[in-house]
Amino acid sequence: MMTDIDRQEFRKRLKAAIDAKNLSQGELAKRIGVVQSAISQVLNTNRLPRVEILVKLADELDVGIDDLLGRQAGSQFEMVCRSPKVAGLVSKFVSLNLEDQDRVVKIINALSSDGISSTT
Repeated sequence: MMTDIDRQEFRKRLKAAIDAKNLSQGELAKRIGVVQSAISQVLNTNRLPRVEILVKLADELDVGIDDLLGRQAGSQFEMVCRSPKVAGLVSKFVSLNLEDQDRVVKIINALSSDGISSTT
């Protein structure tokens, strides 16, 4: 039921997904066929989008509806990617060509094998 959704958490998840795709509200609105103020209202008020808009948002942002609504625990990878910082890095990684992806993996493996870790 939509009334059981934590609307503040929904807004946070939606904003993180938009940020991970590096989209403006206007660009997202254009891509899903709504006016920019509709996106703004969802991000800045307790208004939830209609189901058909929610589907379009999830599709455009490459996230699951359940993830946006916070209704699924998901895998460890999915839970980690809810962090806007990690989601942004994943988005950038997948946009790299295969050669650059391999370089990034080698760097991460080298850091991991050296015992270097981050606390953030």
